[in-house]
Amino acid sequence: AWNMITSLQNVHVKALPKLEHVWNEDPGGILRFTYLKKIWVQECLKLKHIFPVSIAMNLKNLEYLEVWNCAQLKEIVFRGETIKESSVLFEFPKLTTARFSKLPNLESFFGGAHELRCSTLYNLSVEHCHKLWLFRTEIANPEEKSVFLPEEVLINLLSPMHSF
Repeated sequence: AWNMITSLQNVHVKALPKLEHVWNEDPGGILRFTYLKKIWVQECLKLKHIFPVSIAMNLKNLEYLEVWNCAQLKEIVFRGETIKESSVLFEFPKLTTARFSKLPNLESFFGGAHELRCSTLYNLSVEHCHKLWLFRTEIANPEEKSVFLPEEVLINLLSPMHSF
């Protein structure tokens, strides 16, 4: 299979009121953003999601994710047609900061069963995201639409090494 790895490190998408999709369809692993470190998405009022699943599964160097004032955004990652697994693993080993603000329709990180690992996350900000369930209380129901398992994230967020 043919793969294209980009050297893109920062993406800033701002004030595009008619933008509905960053990608029309999932590239299915052909396109990889291996070096992507920072993503800002702001004031894109019709945007429904940020990444297709194949791209989100390969963001190993992502350090910073900020999404705000996107009124129609329902999820950060959309399933697309290419993923057939019953549960998907998203691993962001370098993500330290995630900020979500003014996203009134955001319901989940990913609409299907998934596990999200962000072992280095210590700066989390969520404001005016009234439909979002941030933490799942138990792992018994993986279909619950929440963002994090509390044990993994709270340990980092409450660590004295990361005082503000």
